[in-house]
Amino acid sequence: MIKIQNNEKIILPLLLVVFFITYHYFAFYQNDFKKIFAYIKYTFSQNQYEQIQEFHPFFYVYKIAQETKDSKINVIYVRTKVEEKNRQFLDELNIMINYFFYPRFVKPYSLTQFYKLKLKSGDIIIADFTLHTDEKLMKNIKIIPFTRKNLFRINKWPEDDYNIYEVI
Repeated sequence: MIKIQNNEKIILPLLLVVFFITYHYFAFYQNDFKKIFAYIKYTFSQNQYEQIQEFHPFFYVYKIAQETKDSKINVIYVRTKVEEKNRQFLDELNIMINYFFYPRFVKPYSLTQFYKLKLKSGDIIIADFTLHTDEKLMKNIKIIPFTRKNLFRINKWPEDDYNIYEVI
């Protein structure tokens, strides 16, 4: 008969719990990767990375970063999640903007700072809320429409909405 020692009575159930937790999250991502590979043909093409990225929730931020990489177009990030004490409040959109635009830094502005800015024609505005409510501002900017593809989810929770505008 097998003798179970005291420390094994604690370690074995703990290992089982850890296994089931990791399996739960792995199964979620495994199903999504199956959907990705069923949709995208497995070929070595130049734009395969872009085809996969099209399903990322922040693909349009990536696309703007690629289009404005070498140009002098000003990109303005307006966010509502700004605190006076902690100006480095990070949300997912802020992290993705910093990642896609690196080494270029896109300074985040609060709403009051944004209204004081002088906008030039061709500037791109990324906002974590809608600017449709301000009629005076909407005369000078137009929304860039985009639709998110919801074939699969990157996270278990839905991402925050964001809007992209261009100054006319």
